[in-house]
Amino acid sequence: YQKINHFPGTRGIARKDNLAKNINRLKRQHGDEHFSFLPNSYILPQEMGSFENDLKRNGGTWILKPAASSCGKGIRLVNS
Repeated sequence: YQKINHFPGTRGIARKDNLAKNINRLKRQHGDEHFSFLPNSYILPQEMGSFENDLKRNGGTWILKPAASSCGKGIRLVNS
């Protein structure tokens, strides 16, 4: 039986878009070398230019996830 489904104040890490913003902010503050184990993340459509540049430069398969969905809804794979 579930009484609470979210912890208060965790929106900064619980939503995919907010987590990406926070990780990118930490990368700018402390340097990419400390976060090399994390994949690059982009918030679309705001960062579409950066995403397209990275896609052209590195190729590969990318995972697109909606910010506020759960249970795998709306996830797509994109190839260069």
